[in-house]
Amino acid sequence: MLQRSMDGSATDLSPPNLEAPKMLATRNNISARHWHNRYMAWQTRERRQREESACLEAEKKRIFGEDDGSGEDEGLCVKMLEYFDGLDFIHGG
Repeated sequence: MLQRSMDGSATDLSPPNLEAPKMLATRNNISARHWHNRYMAWQTRERRQREESACLEAEKKRIFGEDDGSGEDEGLCVKMLEYFDGLDFIHGG
């Protein structure tokens, strides 16, 4: 509903739209839930990758032995040669 003032301008006297804040709150709630779900999925994926990395590191140590951190390990080379020498690459029939 519009009302004209003495200077000729129109003033809106209709009640404010109360649906807009509800829609905004709902949209923010959905956005927050979506963000939270994505964050939880990311955390789960990161944890799984860390666990898998730890398992692979343990497997590597089990197969090839401990690494002293120097980067070059002669024992590692010997163990690798022993491991790959034991594999049967050609299956004769």
